[in-house]
Parts: sequence; structure tokens; C-alpha cells
Amino acid sequence: VLRMAKPIEIRRVTVGFDPGTSGNKIAATWQSDEYPFEQIERHYLVPPAMQTLNETNYRNGLELSDSGVCGVNSCVLSYVDPANGKRKFWEMGSTATRPGRIRAEERKFEKCIAKVLAFLGYLVQGELKTREPIELTLGLLLPLDEFGDRHVLADWLRHGVENFEYNGVLINNIKLAKIDVKPEGYGIYKASGVDSALVVNWGHSDLTILVFKNGKLIQNQSDT
Repeated sequence: VLRMAKPIEIRRVTVGFDPGTSGNKIAATWQSDEYPFEQIERHYLVPPAMQTLNETNYRNGLELSDSGVCGVNSCVLSYVDPANGKRKFWEMGSTATRPGRIRAEERKFEKCIAKVLAFLGYLVQGELKTREPIELTLGLLLPLDEFGDRHVLADWLRHGVENFEYNGVLINNIKLAKIDVKPEGYGIYKASGVDSALVVNWGHSDLTILVFKNGKLIQNQSDT
């Protein structure tokens, strides 16, 4: 079968990410680089377990990636923390030794950067398999009580995606072109097609009520 290669200078990828306590729900779309250059859409449910590592344990964890155990459901990750400039090391997903789910009292915002980078590393290595420049449009959901942190998180992610290690492989070909952070439950409102609504979103560890009037979120009337 003759395949035509399409020269692509920039790969454009769109990712929607819901970092849930019971699992990370993700949708990703991109254009195939092979004829007929179709739009590809994938959906993922990724285990939420994660734990911090020291550098020695991180290096030991790279042996799992060499054996092929790591993938979308598990990996080791390293990046420079934009908050303090120090390198952080994580084990993510089904191989993480901490049992069970992330404790409900831990803020999603504080773990979100690692979860997003881990998936992007998989996307580059496991799906796109490219070193070409990637222009990323990212949609992200946060709990309503952490929604105020969205601007800080967006800034951290812009820096984080530029240079990180996924299973020991340097990922430095992603540019975050656009990030749109919304509160959990926003998708229900958008799907309703109405301008004004009251949305009740029952999550794994919390209940969120969102009030929309004339197409705008009324934050002082919304609660979680």
C-alpha cells in the first residue's frame, strides 16, 4: 500500500483534561500525518494514583519504562517546579506504590501539572511519535473552590510543557498556545445549549453547584 507523507511543520493538538479524584478523564484530537490525513480523536481514563520520588528512586523507576511496563496508565516523570525552580520527580498511575486513590483533602491544583505533563509525555511518545513542534490547545477542569488558582496554574503549565522528562526521555517540542480553565460541571452547562441554568455536578469527593445567567458564571452564587 502506497502511503503519502504529509510534510507538517507544526502538529496541532487539542486536549481536554479532567483531573478527577477517581480517575483522569481525557480527550485528545490531532490530524494524522498519513494519507488521507484524517482527524483522530482518542479518549482515555487514566488511574489517579501518584507519589513523589527522590532522584534515586526516579532513576530506579526508569527500569520499568525500559521493560515496557509504563504507558498511558503508568510512568515516571521529572520537571522543574515553576514555583521554586527545584526539580520534582513523580511516579504516576498503576505502578505507583501508594495504594488507593489520592486523598480527597489534597488539592487537585497542586497535582494537576504533573498529571497533565505525564499524559502529554505519553501522547508525544506513544501516539504522535514525533519530535516535530507541537502546538497545544488545552482545556482543563478545576474544582470551583480552586478555580481562583487558574491563572497561576496556566502560567506554571506554560513553563512546564517546554521541558520535562517522561520515562527518562526529554520532551521539549510542545508549545502551549492556548489554555482554557473552567470549573467542574461547565461541560454540562455548555451541552445544555441554554444561556441561564443551575448545574449540579456530583463528583467523587464533592458536590458542585454552578449558577449561570445570560451566558456567564455567577461565582458568588455558586458553591462546592
